[in-house]
Amino acid sequence: MQVLDACPLCRTAVKPGDTRCPDCGADLAPYADLKQLARHYLELAREYINRGESAPARLIIERIPQVTSDAGAELAELRVLVAIHEGDLDNAQQGLKDVPAEVREVLEHTINQAREARFMAHELYNLALSAARNGAMHTAAQHLELAVGYDPADPAIWALKLKVDLKCGYYRRCYDTLAKLDRLAARPPEFHGLESLLPPA
Repeated sequence: MQVLDACPLCRTAVKPGDTRCPDCGADLAPYADLKQLARHYLELAREYINRGESAPARLIIERIPQVTSDAGAELAELRVLVAIHEGDLDNAQQGLKDVPAEVREVLEHTINQAREARFMAHELYNLALSAARNGAMHTAAQHLELAVGYDPADPAIWALKLKVDLKCGYYRRCYDTLAKLDRLAARPPEFHGLESLLPPA
């Protein structure tokens, strides 16, 4: 765990375990606690991101500047990771300028991969839309099953997938898609309460 390495008041170097600054005599205990709290928040936010849960990670990241001003580089990296996960690739790209050089290249590669995946998802979405309009619902369902794998953060793809899966009678998939739309806070109003009309999963 990161410890206080300098007095926050006079910037004199301190040793682990020091409770007072050797130069100005400031009580270091409250500052050490804040440093440890900030480290805990950073690690918790990264854990949420690794689990694919960007919403709680974003809330934690917003709190960190209230606790410390020393987490700039790592905080910038976490913000980029959250933006990538949420499909906000333009903000992710802009955030790279504040990210340490040693991780910038990896994150830029991840953003480029996400752009390519988004392009593939949109191509499959368009194919599915054409197939559905021509009455080829099972073909449309196949395209959409692939599309959400490429871009799982696009609610429009999930919404079309729900409509097509309903037409095909893929009710297990409908339950899963409704749950995903709820996580994205993007369930279409016409599908509120749909679970009560579906056969039991």
